[in-house]
Amino acid sequence: MQYHNHNRRKYLLLFHVIFVVKYRKKVLKNDLAETVKLSVLDCAKASSFDVPEMEVDQDHLHMMIDLSPNYSISQLVRRLKQTTNNALWERHGRYLRRQFWLERTFWSDGYFAATNELSFMRTFKLFSSTFEIRDRAYIPATHGDHWVLRP
Repeated sequence: MQYHNHNRRKYLLLFHVIFVVKYRKKVLKNDLAETVKLSVLDCAKASSFDVPEMEVDQDHLHMMIDLSPNYSISQLVRRLKQTTNNALWERHGRYLRRQFWLERTFWSDGYFAATNELSFMRTFKLFSSTFEIRDRAYIPATHGDHWVLRP
């Protein structure tokens, strides 16, 4: 992964995003899985984000998303869920009607999104070696998985 340079800014925003199929139904197999993958990649081409890695399991989808700082993760999730849902119902509507009855839905309401921790740690090591942080250190907080600056 390389940093992006654009208009006086440099960034690398990687997110690990997971979508879960509604009711945890194990329907992401064969043609449905391919439709989801192609739909996500088509959406990425039409929008300003990239999907370097993607894996489909029977009841959920994992994606590594490289996102521009112009967009929020919630905007991206809404767009991806809408486009994949529409593509799935367009191509596999008959099968999905038997699974989800009258609801024209596919994904559960929520999602999981996390930044790429390895990228953060690599950047922090570079920063700390360049500027020599002496009296302070970033250490894991006792509550949660976030990092805090402690004296």
